[in-house]
Amino acid sequence: MAAIKLKREDVRVFSIDLIMTLVLVINLLWFAFDFLWENDTLRLFIETNLPDFYQFYLPIHDNFGNYDFWFVVVFLIEFLFRWAGAVINGVYHRWFYYPIIHFYDILGLIPAGYFRVLRVLRLVSIVYRLQRMGIIDVTKWYAYKQLMFVKDIFVEEISDLVIIRLLTSIQKGVEKETEPDPEGHLVYKAVYPHRQEIIDWMANKVRDTAANEYAPNKDDIERQIQEMVEKIMSESAPMQTLVSIPVVGKAVAQKLENTISEGIFQGIDNVMQQLASKENVKIEEVAGKVFDALINKKEGDMELNRIIRTIVINVLEEVKKDTAVREWQQKSTKK
Repeated sequence: MAAIKLKREDVRVFSIDLIMTLVLVINLLWFAFDFLWENDTLRLFIETNLPDFYQFYLPIHDNFGNYDFWFVVVFLIEFLFRWAGAVINGVYHRWFYYPIIHFYDILGLIPAGYFRVLRVLRLVSIVYRLQRMGIIDVTKWYAYKQLMFVKDIFVEEISDLVIIRLLTSIQKGVEKETEPDPEGHLVYKAVYPHRQEIIDWMANKVRDTAANEYAPNKDDIERQIQEMVEKIMSESAPMQTLVSIPVVGKAVAQKLENTISEGIFQGIDNVMQQLASKENVKIEEVAGKVFDALINKKEGDMELNRIIRTIVINVLEEVKKDTAVREWQQKSTKK
């Protein structure tokens, strides 16, 4: 473990914190014991088994406030000392900020009832300062790890409960989606505002498919067209007659076959080139008509709305199942 180098100021602060920690622990333990002394069962047990201690502590309990007063004096002196140090070192922008920020120290000075419990916060602030100075590392403490584990459980359980209730509420709202007005439909309200984006996506998808899928298979398509035309021609009676003409019949038939194959292929090729072209606005027009037909906002067709509603409900149900999984339990099991 590497040695911790402290400045003179840090040594002074550390010494004060060490003394105040000891005083606080004694005071809090004493307060806890005096609080338990009020229990008749415990007091009877001590009186029966430790009569000398009972007689010794009885007057102390009756005058606990007087003894606690001297602790308050020590805490007050320490508070004023730290306040003066904060003002001298310019820790805060205004001199009166310190008592406002450390209000719990002031409340802990009140020697009455449960205000004394607030002195625990003074102890927490000391531990925080020591942690910040690098003197201690609370993250390695067993108690700190267990506290963080409990905190994670609490936060996860509460957040999961809130999320599941929220998703359930959304599901109920989706299930009640039965309005006859098309503009009130779930699909229309959720999808139609993004009409142009979806149309652009559909058009680009057609262009990408035409450009990326057609080009690699272009030669195969041309060959298949030639084979198809050749088969049709060979089974055609008029073509058989043409081929039987002496000298020129076979050449003319071959020429005709090639012309038909090239014409068909050229037509398909032109269509695919136009589909892949960004200058072809017809694709957007067709995509728009397809989109409007699916939404069917004029006719009020509920079928697509029902399908989308079912999908949304199922998705939310899956999210609820994933949310209900206790991650903290899985982590503890792995350990």
